[in-house]
Amino acid sequence: MSATAFRPTLSWPEFLRAAPDFASLAADLDEEQAPTAAPLLRAAFYFTIFSGQVANGGVMQYFFNKALYLPGFDQAPDFVAQHPALSRAAAFMAEAHAAWDDVAPAVKAARGEEDGSMDIVSDLFSSHEERFEALEARFYAVNRDLDEQLNAAIVRDPHAYFDITPLPEVPSTGVAHVDLAGGAQRLRFVDGFPVGPNLFEQEDGQCGVIWFNRDRSLLEMDLPGHQRFWIHYPSLATATLQMGERGLEGFKTQRSRWYEHGVSQDLRPDGSCSNLTFSQNGSALRATDYHPDGSVHRFEETREDGVHGSIYWPNGQLNMRYVQDAEYVNRYTCCFDENGVDQAPGGQGLFREFLGVDDDDGRLCWREGRLVNGFPEGRVVWYASEPDGANPEATTEADYKDGREQWE
Repeated sequence: MSATAFRPTLSWPEFLRAAPDFASLAADLDEEQAPTAAPLLRAAFYFTIFSGQVANGGVMQYFFNKALYLPGFDQAPDFVAQHPALSRAAAFMAEAHAAWDDVAPAVKAARGEEDGSMDIVSDLFSSHEERFEALEARFYAVNRDLDEQLNAAIVRDPHAYFDITPLPEVPSTGVAHVDLAGGAQRLRFVDGFPVGPNLFEQEDGQCGVIWFNRDRSLLEMDLPGHQRFWIHYPSLATATLQMGERGLEGFKTQRSRWYEHGVSQDLRPDGSCSNLTFSQNGSALRATDYHPDGSVHRFEETREDGVHGSIYWPNGQLNMRYVQDAEYVNRYTCCFDENGVDQAPGGQGLFREFLGVDDDDGRLCWREGRLVNGFPEGRVVWYASEPDGANPEATTEADYKDGREQWE
């Protein structure tokens, strides 16, 4: 075996149990072995390091944690560029690494501080925040897609990354069923790959199921902990069913298990919908909250000038309308009581905003305060009462200025 062809030994159950984060197996590679790993594995390793560090704290965190200690750091962009699925990632890394010589003295100085003060690290990061802000924003827009494209590549050819221990019962062609660990692990191979369904039973009675379609473009999973999940690698479309002790709690579609894309629905124990949201490429387009009887409580729609929202009382009467800006500050344009009386004409006056019905105990929740130019101003108090409105009590309060909650 050549010095550049190192691949860690792995069993099929270990490979399957990493699903859907197959790239995590590459991240587990010993840093000292990384420069001599097989090319695709090496690329996956250095990409997961870069992606994880930047997603967690930005380019400066990547430099601070890895530049001085990671073997092969200087070659990382070139290593990643050798992977056909990571060309976009290599471009981001090359752009970041081009700045390393400029920031290296500051990083080394911060690293050399004996007291290890977090203030020093925070000052280092903030002093270079503007420099990498645009790069990081572009990376965050696609980094989860890159993660999943790497997972898909590993699924297509796992032997290029890992030395997977062969099972004598599995022929190179045809179908084979294999029981392992006393039958607690049951794998189904098609032409040498565990297409599934592959079952992993646990002592607590739960069971995980992992299976692929024939060409490995679709992964489906039942996960212990009441979750069902699938991902279609060519489109990066993903969907999740979330189950709880009281039944199905909701489902949602996303892109790459991260960017909201499609529909998300939250369900009450009786099956009624509490929220329905339509999103595209990470942005919510329309969202509706429902009262327990199915009537609309809140409706929001994204427009060019912000999110336009309407709130309704349980009797169907309009309560409030507002426009929400990019900083999530609401400017209320009207406020009606249950009988349709405008309490704050032109955005001036008292407001009472109905917050909904508590799903657990049926209590009515609202908040009261004063509007100035459409914005909550001064003391705002939250209340809750019995379902019939009896026994109202204040639950919390906060001070507002120009629609923003003030923190001491």
